Amino acid sequence: MSDPREGAATRSLLSDTAANAPTGVLDVDAVLRRARRRRLPRRLATGGAGALAIAGIGFAGANALGGVGEVTTLSSGPSGDSTADSPAGPVEGQAGGGGGAESGPLPAPGAVSDSGAAGGGISLAPAEKVNFCGGPLAEVAPAQTGLVATPRFPATAPVGTEYITGTVTVTNTGTERVTGYTGASPAMTVSEAGITVWHTNGPQIMMAQLIDLEPGASVDLPASILPVRCGIEDDSAESFREDLPPLEPGVYQLSAIFYLTPEGPSAASLPSPDVVSGPLADIELQ
Repeated sequence: MSDPREGAATRSLLSDTAANAPTGVLDVDAVLRRARRRRLPRRLATGGAGALAIAGIGFAGANALGGVGEVTTLSSGPSGDSTADSPAGPVEGQAGGGGGAESGPLPAPGAVSDSGAAGGGISLAPAEKVNFCGGPLAEVAPAQTGLVATPRFPATAPVGTEYITGTVTVTNTGTERVTGYTGASPAMTVSEAGITVWHTNGPQIMMAQLIDLEPGASVDLPASILPVRCGIEDDSAESFREDLPPLEPGVYQLSAIFYLTPEGPSAASLPSPDVVSGPLADIELQ
């Protein structure tokens, strides 16, 4: 269905062009070009939102299962259009990576308001966009659910451009049962001396993963990394370049992060989503 605003804009353009034309002859091509330029920002904003939604972890599947709180991964500017100017969108506590945000711990999502969105809401980048290539690791505050995500990968691995598989152990360190949904697998970051050299990227599996842990209980989620070095330009694309150089031999650090949408009796008192991360784990490339 056409937008009435576009019809009004086109009629205005026709009128202006006819009035200003030296010979009184309407230049149809010029009018169409100007109309397309006016429509382009709206189309770009819509396309950007779709790309980030695809890249986000599987909250769409979680909502389909019911009982899951609303999750917003995009912020809105003053005009209400989805913000897609930076690779990751606005992330509290992201240091470096072209965003220029002040460094500091990533606060509980429930405390982050989006003044541009209707009625306010949560403003979070997708989990795989929390850290930028070439930038320092973001500081993430402990999850309010008490969950901790610990990477479990081989102690050593060969240098190259093949994926290295492992798991992320999610442990409930709190005193209450935690139930909720997350994506199919956590987002992984490979860093060197606190600087991001690679992170999970590209379209992610849109699937909901149930987390149901009593105090002290754990569950393993699948995860993988690629031992290559990404650059600043890779974060501005939908996915990384295919010819990234392999990391040199040495010791690197792995970290995991995911968003949990709590559900059940305690969900009302928890942020939705809750940002879950954990300690760094070493891996030596040989």
